[in-house]
Amino acid sequence: MVKSCRSGRSIELREGGGGVDVRFPFDAKLTAVMRGLSQRRFDQIAKCWSCPNEAIVAVVDTLLPHDFEVGVAARELYVASGGKRPLAALSTPREPPPCR
Repeated sequence: MVKSCRSGRSIELREGGGGVDVRFPFDAKLTAVMRGLSQRRFDQIAKCWSCPNEAIVAVVDTLLPHDFEVGVAARELYVASGGKRPLAALSTPREPPPCR
């Protein structure tokens, strides 16, 4: 998992493919958007939202308008799962550098 430095909002595939992690600094409006997604939960330990891989299309389509960046592995899963948004609109082709 790599956190984005640019917006602080990221959608990443968990290492080992065990789900999708959604990270963002606390924002009440974004929290309400996340709560509108089915099959999501907040992980208190990792301090991020998580969803099963099967929810990737709904997650990306819902959060992309809110300036989320999508990691490479999450992009590949999105496309393989039938995601229709243009790849250029998702994020850069490389993972963003880690925050320091």
